[in-house]
Amino acid sequence: MKQTILKSASTLLMAGMIVVTQSALAYDSRESRSYTGAGPGWTLNINNKSKAVEFKTDDATVNYKYPAQGPTVFDKGDKIVYFVHSSGHQMNVQVMNTACTDSAGNSFDTTVAVVLDGQGYWGCGSYK
Repeated sequence: MKQTILKSASTLLMAGMIVVTQSALAYDSRESRSYTGAGPGWTLNINNKSKAVEFKTDDATVNYKYPAQGPTVFDKGDKIVYFVHSSGHQMNVQVMNTACTDSAGNSFDTTVAVVLDGQGYWGCGSYK
């Protein structure tokens, strides 16, 4: 059974899901650790302690860092959703508790979907 601990009482309930603001970041074993995801031609790093999010493509045509405000976190039980809005850009990251195997045959604990400014990316990842 998952136990969620809140750092403050500024938690909102919206449409049946718990929305936690950065100042009241809830954490469980997933949200208290960093997350690394990757797919064909891209990487994603979420540092939950510093609330930094970085997404970049291998060819460096896309390289977005979001250290200032950090993500808004939605805990939907079977997945964690990170929503990041910064400097006119929007990123939605869904980390699903579904095992994933990459093209090299490596196994990962989660499947990750990233939508950055309307462009979708799929891949695998793990909390560490």
